[in-house]
Amino acid sequence: MRFKTIFYIIFTLAILGNLFLFYIVFDKINKLIKKTVFISQEVEKINEIKNKVILIPISEAKEIIKSRKAEKLNISRIITGYTSSVNETDSSPCISADNTNICKVNYNVCASNFVPFNTKLKIEGLGICVVKDRINKKYNDRVDWYFGKDKNKAIRFGKKYLKVEVL
Repeated sequence: MRFKTIFYIIFTLAILGNLFLFYIVFDKINKLIKKTVFISQEVEKINEIKNKVILIPISEAKEIIKSRKAEKLNISRIITGYTSSVNETDSSPCISADNTNICKVNYNVCASNFVPFNTKLKIEGLGICVVKDRINKKYNDRVDWYFGKDKNKAIRFGKKYLKVEVL
């Protein structure tokens, strides 16, 4: 209805010889129509998104996030072994990356880059270790099990693909 009225006004103005005014009014109406079409398209997109969103309580959302993180961290990884020797570490082989003297601890130690220091990892067939050291950056997804000074044991262990659980 409004469009017809506006059109009649424009038509009348054009007849009266005000073509310049006709152009300005017509241009404004054309821009308004384009904006209306654009806005209606955006409203449709928003409504589509609304239909896909599921609202859940924050407590449930936190539980879902925790379980997804656990799924990502509870996977099989390459496990290798290392010892306290200068050719495998640095000039102070007993001092780990977090400054722990790993030669004197009475628990299993491992090195890894994908979890923070002091994280406990349960490795299938080996047991639980505490991350006290880091590995070369090119091995970000691996775990290096510390075999003390027993180089033969580390060599016999070799390289295995085992399930790792973050505790």
